[in-house]
Amino acid sequence: MQTGRALSKAEAQQLLSVIDDADEVVVAALRDALSIVLGIVDELGWEPLVGLAASRGGWGERRIERLQIQDRTYLEDLLLELNELRELEHRIDPGHGHEAREAAGAMERVLNALASADFDTMRRQIRRVEALDVAGRFRLAGALCDLLADALERGEVVRREDLDRVADALGPGPLAAIVEMIER
Repeated sequence: MQTGRALSKAEAQQLLSVIDDADEVVVAALRDALSIVLGIVDELGWEPLVGLAASRGGWGERRIERLQIQDRTYLEDLLLELNELRELEHRIDPGHGHEAREAAGAMERVLNALASADFDTMRRQIRRVEALDVAGRFRLAGALCDLLADALERGEVVRREDLDRVADALGPGPLAAIVEMIER
């Protein structure tokens, strides 16, 4: 049996770069990413690949069906999940999976707004994170970013140690890597 590996940072970024492209491009990028994560070297069709990913990730029937018919919302959810986690996670409680992925996407938009010093967008996205983050994963990072939005609005420069606190609150992963790339 072949074993896969987590996506590299570059592979995850490449995957995210196609989110606004046509469905066929998104499916092709997801097929490539799933093949890496699952360790598949043979060219598989979309439906068998989704089936293998579902058994690895513990997906529910609805998600499997919607992905197999290439429902755009579910394609984007999987794309965001793979971008954030870089691998397939088995979910014990899949009930809040969509909200968790949406919260992670909103947190990424907070960080991108922080990089461009756009405090209005930061605040809007922080409120979205708060509404979606059922598990509280981004609670501390969101509060820290809220303080940074206040500082930016006052015209203050964001210090490296403030960015490091945000990265620490996020923990290791692609979101913390975004913070590490912010120049201030």
